[in-house]
Formats: sequence, structure tokens, C-alpha cells
Amino acid sequence: MLLPETVSGVLVEARRYDIHDQANWQLFYRVEGRDEIEEARLAVASCYPDPARGDAVVIARVMGEAVEIRRA
Repeated sequence: MLLPETVSGVLVEARRYDIHDQANWQLFYRVEGRDEIEEARLAVASCYPDPARGDAVVIARVMGEAVEIRRA
């Protein structure tokens, strides 16, 4: 989808990593009603603090790519 969309899901895994001394998250999540696991790599500012497995989340996407993940 080309337009912005918001979907609900569940966080499967969260890994923190640094790029040039800037914190980022690699997040794996499952969208409600779908079986496949999707991945997002986001700056810390685009995610809520301390994401954890099993958290209910809301994912903002543009052109199919996650741009922000917030706790539901």
C-alpha cells in the first residue's frame, strides 16, 4: 500500500543495536490476522521505551515500511 496506514500487532522480538554510536531497534512483529513475522529497523525515537516480547503494538507504515511503533 502506498498510503500511510496503521495496523495492530504483537511484538515478537526486540534487539537494540548501535549505528555510529546512535541507538536503534530491530523489531520483529506479527500483524493481527497474519501469520508471517515482519521486521522493522527504527531509531529509538520512533519506538516506545523498552519494547518487549508479547507487547501489543500499533505500527505506523508508509509504503509498507514501518516508520513508528507504539504500545497499544
